[in-house]
Amino acid sequence: TKLTPHAPSSNGSLSLSQLQSTNTNPMRAVPWIRAPIGGVGKSFLASLLAQFSIDLGHKMRVLDLDQSNATLAGFKALGGQAIDLLSDGGFDTEKMDGVMDILVREPGPFIMDVGASVFQDTWRYFTKYDISRGLEEQSRRLVYHVVLCGGTETVHGLSGFEAVAEASHGRQLVVWVNPLRGPVEL
Repeated sequence: TKLTPHAPSSNGSLSLSQLQSTNTNPMRAVPWIRAPIGGVGKSFLASLLAQFSIDLGHKMRVLDLDQSNATLAGFKALGGQAIDLLSDGGFDTEKMDGVMDILVREPGPFIMDVGASVFQDTWRYFTKYDISRGLEEQSRRLVYHVVLCGGTETVHGLSGFEAVAEASHGRQLVVWVNPLRGPVEL
């Protein structure tokens, strides 16, 4: 898989120094990797960001919220934790509250990988409770990472991206383009 980062900069790409500055900002960053469909590289991207931060000497707190395939939790070197967000077959907001407690009470830095199976539920939770603002009040900065995949998945990815872009309200948004299944036509 080849993922290319795109963010607001002079050449449209995110440099390693910009990634590094994400982790040294006094307001702790919380990268949130998301896409509305599976198999587009979310966990791969999350593992790269976690490895990069670990190589910089940061002790990462890797939270794997993927309910159907907890890939990150399987990488022992990353120390990822699989977190179950379901009860009685549905999304459990109290369990998600527990994730928020981790983000607020522990020093971090953090990275969250959200699987496609709870994409809509976590998004509704984050927007309903204005989690971005709440985290900012606790000196945490949510950094949205959205993976766009080419081919037939582009439409799904763009709809998810549009929702994130509208709700990010000037917060940091990073778009990763994955042309594995075809070109990403924007």
